Amino acid sequence: MNSTLAQFNLALEKPSKYRRTIYKPGDLIRFQVEGSKAKYTGRIYSVNDSMLTIVRSVSMENAGDVSKRAYRDYVAISQIRTVFKRPTGSYGAFFRDLASSNFILGGAMFLVFLPLDAAAADQEVNPVNMSIGAGMLTTGLLIRVFTKRKHRMGKKWQVRAMGSY
Repeated sequence: MNSTLAQFNLALEKPSKYRRTIYKPGDLIRFQVEGSKAKYTGRIYSVNDSMLTIVRSVSMENAGDVSKRAYRDYVAISQIRTVFKRPTGSYGAFFRDLASSNFILGGAMFLVFLPLDAAAADQEVNPVNMSIGAGMLTTGLLIRVFTKRKHRMGKKWQVRAMGSY
């Protein structure tokens, strides 16, 4: 078959669980390559058998003129070390992040305002309310810490080019 008719996509797979995330040309991707701590972020321009091309647009101001310049980065697929979760996310990820933020904020407010309120009223701080605030703060932080936000390549996760005809 003629390879010019094929459109390649980038597939992030976990073979043991049959999980796959597909990145198509035009999708936003964020990743790191081996031997570097720099994070690449950009839109996928093209994918072929062994290379990934991303486009980054940079806004530059020159004497009041704002212009966007597009830069292309060519990365070997075999050199990708870590792929970060999609910035758009899913509904579950949205609500999980929302809940963790609310727990952290609510717990911090409990721990800050309860002693201030007790001091203003010349009373002792209720230890039950302080433990509720500490529990909320701890729950929010645990949700944040144990949420996987990146996938490291190796035995569990693999990235490869996948053709569609």
